[in-house]
Amino acid sequence: MLPTYEENQDRCEVRILPTSHFSPHLHASLEVVQLLEGSYTLGCGIDLFPMKPGDVGIIFPGLIHHFHVFDGTKGRALHLLASPSFLGTFSEVLTTKRPVTPLIPKELQPSDIPYALSRLAAITAKGIDPEDLSTRALLHAFVQIVLAQSLPRLSLYARTDEKDQDPVYRTVSYIAAHFQEDLTLTGMARDLGISPYALSRIFSGTFHQNFNHYVNEVRLLYVTSMLRDTDRAITEIAYEAGFQSQATFNRVFQARYHCSPRAFRNAARAESGA
Repeated sequence: MLPTYEENQDRCEVRILPTSHFSPHLHASLEVVQLLEGSYTLGCGIDLFPMKPGDVGIIFPGLIHHFHVFDGTKGRALHLLASPSFLGTFSEVLTTKRPVTPLIPKELQPSDIPYALSRLAAITAKGIDPEDLSTRALLHAFVQIVLAQSLPRLSLYARTDEKDQDPVYRTVSYIAAHFQEDLTLTGMARDLGISPYALSRIFSGTFHQNFNHYVNEVRLLYVTSMLRDTDRAITEIAYEAGFQSQATFNRVFQARYHCSPRAFRNAARAESGA
């Protein structure tokens, strides 16, 4: 997953990840997910879309989405995240419209879509030199192929101005921007201009978790990205993510991933061949 702090960078990232629960979140990047094995459910807003192996989901920038594994089976999914600079001529469509359903079933896909995704995965797995213009041109080209072949297969409609009207959108957007700070429910409610009770209801009724659990999920997404991609000290990463103590971080991390941060880093690097 591409964390919020990297969104202004000109990046295209592909990861093969175990299927897992991801809390509702949003970002300015295009996200494409291809289920490789197992089962997965893509959520967009309050709607859920079960996926079968080979199905592809196209998540437009700025839309709240989430992922679930309801049957407990282990699986793998390819996640592509492409910054706005990769959207090209499709940028206006992707930012002003939204799909009725974000899924393209395997049987309805032209061969160009899985081929382009596999090429993007192969190219990014080797690491990308920012100065390598030919490789970057290939990345742009394959992202454009995915979009050119996907968008005509989606039924689109104009999106409303959610930023100022939808309290769920405002909640997700606020935490994406402030998760590294010392957040409190009352302070966030004050900043959003709503009551703490109404804000608490959003977390329990829409996200099916409490405020602290949701904030920690976002922080852990940041932490795991940094563990995979950097050699920075684990303690430094934890405090930068917004955790107030090492003990709290270790407890939350162990409960979520059933291993230590160091073991997570070692396993992620072994899987990637680093």
